[in-house]
Amino acid sequence: MYKRQQQSSFFFFQAEDGIRDRSPSRGLGDVYKRQHNNVRKIAALAGINLGTIENCTNSADFGFTASNVTYLAGIAGENYGLVTGCVNNSNMTSAGYSKAGIVGENYGTVRKSENNGNLSNSGNVGGITIENRNGKGQALLFIDDYADLSVNGEISECVNNGAISGKYDVGGIVAENYSGGKIENCSNTAEVSGSMTGGIAGRASGCYKKSGIKNCQNSGNITAQGSYGGGIVGELINGLVYFCENTGDVNGENYAGGIVGRNYSSTVLGESAVDFSNNYGTVTAKTSAGICGYYQDESGKCYTRYLSLIHI
Repeated sequence: MYKRQQQSSFFFFQAEDGIRDRSPSRGLGDVYKRQHNNVRKIAALAGINLGTIENCTNSADFGFTASNVTYLAGIAGENYGLVTGCVNNSNMTSAGYSKAGIVGENYGTVRKSENNGNLSNSGNVGGITIENRNGKGQALLFIDDYADLSVNGEISECVNNGAISGKYDVGGIVAENYSGGKIENCSNTAEVSGSMTGGIAGRASGCYKKSGIKNCQNSGNITAQGSYGGGIVGELINGLVYFCENTGDVNGENYAGGIVGRNYSSTVLGESAVDFSNNYGTVTAKTSAGICGYYQDESGKCYTRYLSLIHI
């Protein structure tokens, strides 16, 4: 179900033959934004999704010219509902601030979806979504029916096969996993490169007691051209990574780890842990380790536990 609606901060677009129904649909047309500054939440199928987008495939050509486009995505710019069984085959290589293969900003559920497009030439980049988080529907407070909407960002059973590169936070599945966002049973098979770089998430924070990253695998090679690189997460801040596995090589400029580049437990938020996770890839950097390249414990509750296999 799609509509065209003009707001100050987001747009709804419909690509040719992109109508959602119970059968697989395809976005085949070209998607061009209006020549406008500070444009956000642009996608081939929906600017904002509050319902269900199911079994859709996007192969549209994204013809953007502005460098400040944020939350550019193949399926939905922002998701509060359910996105399931969707595929992005579009390469997004023109300039933009942040981009993802499936959803730009996720407060809902993304399930059983796949990105095959190459994503580059941007700041924050994620194969499936840019940001995954919990919270309230602040962006929808102008709609009375959704003012009290409680949302729980969850990504499960998703795969990235496209090469991912960016300047800042870059991940095979998400660029940033925040505030209780959950990532489970996901995998990355492609090369990922950036400053804060991980096979699953570039940065993950504030999700230790609520959710975290569980049972995820990375087999792509990781290159961290700046601060931290990890086979699963570039920088983990008061977060939780458990039952994860890395088989890709991790190359960092400063700090690199087979699972996380940096594991940081702050005095404000408390625990941060890597549990039951294994690395089989080669790790190379100025400071490197099989599991965690940089271990910073300010709270006395920063953990690396229950490891059985470590390869450097």
